[in-house]
Amino acid sequence: MKLGALASVNALALLVGGCPHRSATRVTYVPPAPPPAAEARPTASGAPGGTLVIEEPPPPEPSAPVAPAQATSAPPEPAPRRRRAQAQPEKPDESSPAPALEAIPNLQQQNNELEAQQKALTKRIDDADRLDLDPRDRQALEDARGFLAQSLRALGEGDADRSLKLAKKASLLLDAVEQAR
Repeated sequence: MKLGALASVNALALLVGGCPHRSATRVTYVPPAPPPAAEARPTASGAPGGTLVIEEPPPPEPSAPVAPAQATSAPPEPAPRRRRAQAQPEKPDESSPAPALEAIPNLQQQNNELEAQQKALTKRIDDADRLDLDPRDRQALEDARGFLAQSLRALGEGDADRSLKLAKKASLLLDAVEQAR
């Protein structure tokens, strides 16, 4: 107990009195004096207990004054800007026919594949619905049915990408339900 009290007293003494090795000289920063009043500079004293004053050096004077002839002349004209050479689109060769667009058959094919996938999901949902499922699997089956309904709506609205993603979600949920059986 005595050691703790002694340590507390020493810490308090150091906090109030400071470190015993600290010198009494203080350093103070003073902004530079204006140039006309440069004669009245405080002196720096290195004696203990004195204050050491540090000033910023005066700003450097401009090395070469601007000639009056240059100051009155008009500013130089900016250099003309160069225009970028625009790439001319290649003109199609009139002798060769334009390639046929195949996006429409691919879109129709993708829609047919989506409809087939949705029919397969409907059959899988109906098969899983007949099974005796625990409540968690029943909820996953209902979520899959909801994703399938959203997928059918998205395909009806023409959003094939969204329809495909929703069908995949429904398929993943059905996979989890079938694995749990």
